[in-house]
Amino acid sequence: MYKSSSDSCKSMNDAGTAKRSGTLRAPLHALPPSSSCTWNIKGSAGDRVWIYFSSYSQRDLTTSTENNASSQSDSMCGVKLLFWDGSPLTGLPMVTLCDSTPKLCAHAALRNATRSTRPCTADESYLTIAPSLTLRMETVLGTALHNVNFQAQYEFISTIQVGEPWGDGVCSRVWRKVRSGDVTSPRDVRLYGRGGSSKLDCKYRIEAGVGERVRLTLHNVSLGEATSCISEPDPHTGRPRCVHEIGSREARLVLYEAPWRDVKLPRACLCDNTSNLPLTHISAGRALEITFLVDQQAPHEDFETLFFYASFELVRSPECPRKQRVRGEGGELRFVAPPLSRPDIYCEGLPWLVEARENRSLFVLTWGWFMPLEPAPVSESSDAIKCPTSNRILLYSGWPPRLLKVVCPAEPGAREFTVHVFSEEWLGGGEGKWPGPPRPPALLLDFVARESGQAAASWLEISKSRAALRRQLRLPERGPENETVSQGDCPHKCPELGACIAASLWCDGRPHCPSGHDEANCGSGARLLGLLPPALWLVVAGVTGIVTAFACLFAILISRSRLRAKRLRYKGTMKNNKPRRAPTEETLLGAAS
Repeated sequence: MYKSSSDSCKSMNDAGTAKRSGTLRAPLHALPPSSSCTWNIKGSAGDRVWIYFSSYSQRDLTTSTENNASSQSDSMCGVKLLFWDGSPLTGLPMVTLCDSTPKLCAHAALRNATRSTRPCTADESYLTIAPSLTLRMETVLGTALHNVNFQAQYEFISTIQVGEPWGDGVCSRVWRKVRSGDVTSPRDVRLYGRGGSSKLDCKYRIEAGVGERVRLTLHNVSLGEATSCISEPDPHTGRPRCVHEIGSREARLVLYEAPWRDVKLPRACLCDNTSNLPLTHISAGRALEITFLVDQQAPHEDFETLFFYASFELVRSPECPRKQRVRGEGGELRFVAPPLSRPDIYCEGLPWLVEARENRSLFVLTWGWFMPLEPAPVSESSDAIKCPTSNRILLYSGWPPRLLKVVCPAEPGAREFTVHVFSEEWLGGGEGKWPGPPRPPALLLDFVARESGQAAASWLEISKSRAALRRQLRLPERGPENETVSQGDCPHKCPELGACIAASLWCDGRPHCPSGHDEANCGSGARLLGLLPPALWLVVAGVTGIVTAFACLFAILISRSRLRAKRLRYKGTMKNNKPRRAPTEETLLGAAS
């Protein structure tokens, strides 16, 4: 460990030539007065040095105790310890101890191959910022009668992580438009149980460019021996899923598809060390995410027992030409497997996300029947719901999306297999609480195609009348006129849903209510107009407005023309036929004379 001369001893510990950890001990032989010992611990670039003392003792074998007084000047220290963060020439002083005991992590002395103790805390150890540490012990009186003995453990902590920092997590990383690379768990012991952390939660994101997708291969995963979990194929999708034992800690690696920045869907979950590896997945969009989570870590666990390794590359692929994140008053979705049209081929694997506007909810109609979210094993379920196809429609709701319903798809249009799904907030929240979520509601539809088949769905943006909303919130009724107000508040209603729909969907030639009520009492003119494409409605409305304006103007001009003609006719009569003066008494007397 050290080289000794008549007045000094030195030791060099280099991470490039030695192990990543080691032990420092005080010299076993006596040192002469005015001598010193120096330990230089040098790590690699990106390392930090973590050191803690498992034992320390200092004894004065003389009868005098004045040399042990901590109030004495530095020149009279029996033993002085100096720590530098780096080298003595370029580093920063960390601490200077004069006949004082350094930070102790005494319970570390109890560790052996079969027993682990709690990790050493920041109050029981020292941690550098630089990749090296210098420890110097100076003794003015020598150690023959002023004995000193200690044992310290040091370790190089690697802070280097691949990728770029991402988000708030200390170990979350991102790769943006990097052609290829490796994704690995961190090697910083502070993030593990042996370094004092109980939970490891790292997130990784890989982003491709326009016209590209991500091909990811998971090579190995280790989640320790304390994890009681198995990875098995999901009965609905066939993808690996995690099945934890009750009471077991959370430890898993989850692969997500991230079609949009604020939406991600699980595509694989691994929680044991052998199954489903290697696993290769090609993204349907431009981004993939990985979450590596281990909770309730044991004091002996670190990056040697908890880790994973994956590699990725970007591959060329046409962009999805379709906008699959939609909002509006209503629409229709169709799914076909295998895909036949160019949009279906290029958008294969991408879900549909339907978003409502403020203060509105969503309704989805599809054909099939509901399946249990967690189907029981075949051996335990003799009367389990059967599905003639391995295809599924998965419906998610909320932010972040949570699996709400699983539908076994049936032939589109089959009335006996109609399925209704509402966004979660439609039923409302607790008493006296506004039923809407912080964000407008959304429903996400993910079609899992495992064999040839087709499916369809239609969606509506719906809302409640004021009266219905007051009843849901358990507010007092306003009076007998409440029903009349509610009818005016919701003139276009699907009675079977108890929901209001947009006026533009009423009598447009396409049924939107499940019962077709919105098309039941429509005239032939309304039906013909309803057959027009939505884009032509503006043209029709504009032309109608122009014609109406011209008709009004024409009527006004004709009315004014007729009035003017009457006035002219009246004036002509007055000019040609002057009215005679009626005879009076004066005129009669004048005529007589």
